[in-house]
Amino acid sequence: MKNPVILNLLKLKYKLQSEHLSDAIRTTVCIIAPIILFFYLGHPQTAIATGTGALLIAATDVPNTLKGKIQAALENLLLFGITTIIISTFVLNTALITLFLLVLAFAYAMIACYGNRYVLSGTMATALAIFIIGLRPSHPIDFTLGILAGATFYYIISILHQLIKPFRSLEQAMAECLQAMANFLRTKADCYHPDEDLTEALSENILQHIKVSEKQQLVRVLLLSEKQTTKQASRKAKMLFNQCIILIDIYQQLSASHHNYKIIQQELNGTNVLSNIRKLIYLQADILANLTGYDALNI
Repeated sequence: MKNPVILNLLKLKYKLQSEHLSDAIRTTVCIIAPIILFFYLGHPQTAIATGTGALLIAATDVPNTLKGKIQAALENLLLFGITTIIISTFVLNTALITLFLLVLAFAYAMIACYGNRYVLSGTMATALAIFIIGLRPSHPIDFTLGILAGATFYYIISILHQLIKPFRSLEQAMAECLQAMANFLRTKADCYHPDEDLTEALSENILQHIKVSEKQQLVRVLLLSEKQTTKQASRKAKMLFNQCIILIDIYQQLSASHHNYKIIQQELNGTNVLSNIRKLIYLQADILANLTGYDALNI
């Protein structure tokens, strides 16, 4: 059986050693620094605007190549700028603001068809519009410039971080993929429990399989589009390339066998075989989860 204490310790170790910790520190600094600066200079409205811009734009920053990150920055800055100037200009006109909000919300929902990155961009732009309606800024242009300043400051730091650590996004995507694979294995282990609702367990297993596929697709995109990985002959590039191949191969082996779990439960019920199978699968899942704690991902 899986030990909740061990799982929690592994998750804590993963979070402390992964890129998520450095991302959290970077995001916090990008949000707090301009707020403190402008409050200290006596410009509270500017402080609120820059902090809000950095906070909301941070949610759109997903693992990507350097070129993709720059493109995302330009798209999100344009999206935030248009949203801010329109909503803040007509915020006192109830009829117009209602119309604009409906149109923008619909447009942002439609761009979700272009992928998960645009889902985040549209969601954050909608949240920004709602925030502006509640704040009712008296100077639309100044407030828009403040939002863009905070968002630009965040993306400058993010891009510099990417330049300093060019393989950061790929490493993060690989770590997230391993974590998703571990969750997939745990749901697969539930299928061997005689008291488990097999239909529900299989449904959850399929959902986890979809999540793993999405993570693997991101790894493939980053691997094939990152010139530093595909063309450089450095030890780091070769290591990451080989590990990506191993990562995909591991999942193919984990998901290669499909069984009639109902018959297995009926045949082995009353023995300790099912329990041993679950323990073995949980152990494999814990090993995968533990691997995500290493930056080098020495699989």
